[in-house]
Amino acid sequence: GRLAVQKNIAMLLRALRGISERFDTTIVGSGSLDVELKKLAQTLELKNVRFHGRAHGEDLMELFRQADVFVLPSEREGMPLVLLEAMAMGLPTVATDIPGNRDVIIDRETGILVPLDDSNAMQKALLDVVSDEEQYSRMSKAAQSRAKRYSWDTIGDEFEEVYAHAVRT
Repeated sequence: GRLAVQKNIAMLLRALRGISERFDTTIVGSGSLDVELKKLAQTLELKNVRFHGRAHGEDLMELFRQADVFVLPSEREGMPLVLLEAMAMGLPTVATDIPGNRDVIIDRETGILVPLDDSNAMQKALLDVVSDEEQYSRMSKAAQSRAKRYSWDTIGDEFEEVYAHAVRT
């Protein structure tokens, strides 16, 4: 990931204020806001927040395996592949309610969508996701199932059907 304005990591950090000790938070990415975001975490006196830097391949997969929830507080997204990757790993997600994110996440089924720049709503969503084991398990399974809808095999099969139909007509 990129630590850039668009990714809105400051919102996540503000959401963790007062609850950070309940989570082990790993911020993955690097970028122009690296130093600024680390200072904000210190200013907010956040506990258990670490900045990992960029991650790829097996390193990224291991971070997904260690996670319980995936958060994407972006201001804007196209097709957020990272959400699909997290969901494919069975992670419920908390993300901003913006185009792209809302195309992938089914609110309260595969994750929770929160209003843009509402750190209080994000804080509540983070606590909600982890507070009910049954709900967490349902979201995890639904997220994994939803991600399969976007797999290359599924998309490839759909394209084949469209092309086959076009050839027949």
